[in-house]
Amino acid sequence: MNQKLIQRDAIHVGMMVTIGMTAWAVIFFLLSETSLGGLAADRYAMEHHSEQGWRYYRARKYESAISAFERAIELEPDDADSHMGIGYSLAALKEDRAAIAKYSKALELGGDERTLYVSRAHSYNSLKQHELALADLDRALGLEKFDPQLHILHGYTNTLMKNYPHAISDYKYAIVLDPDNGEAQNDLAWIYATATDKRYHNGRLAVQHAKRACEISRYKDISHIDTLAASYARNGEFDKAIKWEQKAIDMLVSNKDMQTSLAKRLELYRKNKAYVE
Repeated sequence: MNQKLIQRDAIHVGMMVTIGMTAWAVIFFLLSETSLGGLAADRYAMEHHSEQGWRYYRARKYESAISAFERAIELEPDDADSHMGIGYSLAALKEDRAAIAKYSKALELGGDERTLYVSRAHSYNSLKQHELALADLDRALGLEKFDPQLHILHGYTNTLMKNYPHAISDYKYAIVLDPDNGEAQNDLAWIYATATDKRYHNGRLAVQHAKRACEISRYKDISHIDTLAASYARNGEFDKAIKWEQKAIDMLVSNKDMQTSLAKRLELYRKNKAYVE
């Protein structure tokens, strides 16, 4: 065969192969771009729905929040943040069992452990499953053992269980970590003033910590003032107890349930009786 003809055919074949490979590269590129574009669009839509869910949640439109988070999860089933958002919304609707399931799912998907353990503990406490709440708070403390708020929550749960020695220890440690934490000061005073077990009553310490809580909140927190009144009553200073309980009542505007509770305590103090929780 003519040598030039062979060379010409070889060049022609090479050109055809090159053209073929280029065509496939273009097709692959277009397919990739279409696929990646679709993924990007889905990701954008998921983030939009999730952000919308959080906006609804902050606006206390919890059913709408759940719907938005569910749309996000349809696009990205493994989005821990949206599962957590549904949990928050369910808890706000007092559907704590369903909320716990969502918090657990978010944990499985690698969500923020500290936040999820604390949130799940709140729901366990609402269901009076305090041992499970303590277990979650212990897990959270394993992550951030120097967080005073975690020790306060731990103390609150122990208080609900009437496990006063441990609650007192929790609050004292929170105060060591943050001496200006009004919540820790207040909650410790409340135990000394109102504990069901009278072995833990201590009027002097109750007044000391309640006054500190009120100083920190500048006497603007009704619950702190209520605790101060209970502390004075426990210390036998009923005139001061009456004065501060009446002030707490006067500060209330629309919470009728709390007004009723404070009014009952006020009547006790007028009879020279301390309040027991």
